[in-house]
Amino acid sequence: MKTLILFLILIYQNGFSKSFKSTEFLPPAPDGFVWKEFFSEDFIGEKLNDQVWKPSYENGVRRDGWWRKDAAFVDGKGNLVIKTFKDGKNYISGAIETKPEIEFRYGYYIAKVKTQTQKGQWSAFWLWPFDPKKPGAVEIDIFEYGFFPGMAQNAIHHYQQRHQSNTKRFSYPDKNEWHTFAAWWTPKEITFFKDGKVTWKKASNPSDTPSMIMFSTEIGNAAAGNIKRAKLPDKWLVDWVRVYNLEPSKTEFTPPLIAK
Repeated sequence: MKTLILFLILIYQNGFSKSFKSTEFLPPAPDGFVWKEFFSEDFIGEKLNDQVWKPSYENGVRRDGWWRKDAAFVDGKGNLVIKTFKDGKNYISGAIETKPEIEFRYGYYIAKVKTQTQKGQWSAFWLWPFDPKKPGAVEIDIFEYGFFPGMAQNAIHHYQQRHQSNTKRFSYPDKNEWHTFAAWWTPKEITFFKDGKVTWKKASNPSDTPSMIMFSTEIGNAAAGNIKRAKLPDKWLVDWVRVYNLEPSKTEFTPPLIAK
């Protein structure tokens, strides 16, 4: 972990390569605290930073399709692309996750995204616990899109004794515009946001287990529709992702951890 922190601080000292305004959607900090940027990724360059990200599957069956490494990539324009396409008889999509050397626990998580347009798939920005069977661990789906027309959803999943889930759907008619989705994860509750406005607040059993960040497309699920009717290829984009932590307001400034 110390090696990773040193690596990210050195990157921070080299400066930013992409302008952004992620702070405009930060909720007010509690009295006596301020938000400090802990993690940042702009997807700059010609390939994913393999010191921070890895494919969830190199090449493997996932639900009604396949997750493949070549379906998740950066486009050279500052975006993560997760593509859905057909290869022979197989439907292909992808997923990436932060490497296990980086642990996330509590904080404010936000990403700017533009979702896919076709049926038969759903996109997601989520937090997956390293040990989902640990008491108190939960999967936090900051947003999922593709299940119901004109709707997106937040979700929380428990996997201890049996799979239990809670979801909150909200209106999401814009498929061709950029939006931000976020979650504020505390020891007492998880609050979800779209474009800075609260979509759901869940106070029971928030996770206390370190997690990874994931971006993915899943193929299948009856609510998503029939992938055979989709006009492929299709894709969704991630412009950036940030993580902020609360710190006492009187502490000295420390550089944020920037993933480039």
